[in-house]
Amino acid sequence: NPKEMPAPGETLVRDYRDHPETAQERDDGSPVRMLQWNIERGYQYEKIVEELKSIDADIIALQEIDIGCARSGNRDVGDDLARALGMNYVFVTEFEELFSDLREPDAQGGGVHGNGFLTRYDMSDIFVINHKMRFWTIGESEGEWWDRNVFSYSSNEQEPSPNPHL
Repeated sequence: NPKEMPAPGETLVRDYRDHPETAQERDDGSPVRMLQWNIERGYQYEKIVEELKSIDADIIALQEIDIGCARSGNRDVGDDLARALGMNYVFVTEFEELFSDLREPDAQGGGVHGNGFLTRYDMSDIFVINHKMRFWTIGESEGEWWDRNVFSYSSNEQEPSPNPHL
């Protein structure tokens, strides 16, 4: 049986922390270290793990995460990173990455593709916002509307954002 993939807009949440902490427990005055990185499907997985360990960020926002795509070794890239770093993890599927005989091996799909957060902290109020984007090609007078999924979470369980769409 092939692994069941989350559909576009669905989230996966996994926690690999040995000692979970909330943002409220961090009162030593040290800054929260954040990192944003487009990991390009995890092609260089071992180097990505090494770099993330050396940076030692508290919150990591990752783009272009593959699950089950041939081009990235059929691995669940975000889940593997969360395990390797011992972090809390949430992933949202942006789109299915179809397998095609027309693709080169380094572009081959067969799974899903999306974005995620890894953090040392608890996460709550996780939700996905589906919004429309308009794309034009050269010479078109009317663009085509596409669905895109973005998501948010809060690490402060006691004071959720007054606007749930921020």
